[in-house]
Amino acid sequence: MAAALIMISGCAGHLPVPGGESEVNSTYYESEEDFLKRLDYIYAGMHRDKVFNVLERKEGDLDKMNRNDIVRSLYGTDYVQFQEGTPEHKAGSMFLQTLKGYRLHYKVTAREHGFSSPIRINTEEQGYEYYLVLIFKDERLYHEPILTGGVVHRKSSSTLFDGLNPGDLFDRALN
Repeated sequence: MAAALIMISGCAGHLPVPGGESEVNSTYYESEEDFLKRLDYIYAGMHRDKVFNVLERKEGDLDKMNRNDIVRSLYGTDYVQFQEGTPEHKAGSMFLQTLKGYRLHYKVTAREHGFSSPIRINTEEQGYEYYLVLIFKDERLYHEPILTGGVVHRKSSSTLFDGLNPGDLFDRALN
């Protein structure tokens, strides 16, 4: 055991550990540029079929959003209240019922791990990750496409003992 620790400490910072890749819908587009270029051709008021055609996707390829997700995407919160009994309450509720929303997650990242000490592992993740939100009203794109995300460059560090929390060990033993 001591020999292994001495060997690892001599390789600290130099010993790469395979990290793997993380992909979501990576086969949908040739590249990040291809995906982003398609969005240039999508505009508010565009018919739903044409939007899906530009993206070269079918409705089932995207995740359907619930009402709270749609409201959160449009207004930045899912807590929108209309005073009950007012004309605005009924109109607002009816308006929200006419909206349909879809989300597309597109991600390609690669992770690389390396030891920075005998017990500390550094992880670096690079690539891109996007979430595209499309909201339709009466089969027309109600709002410009909402795109979040972008280039990913994350660094993290942990020790081999971070998962050895006594409370977690006790919970695992009980389950």
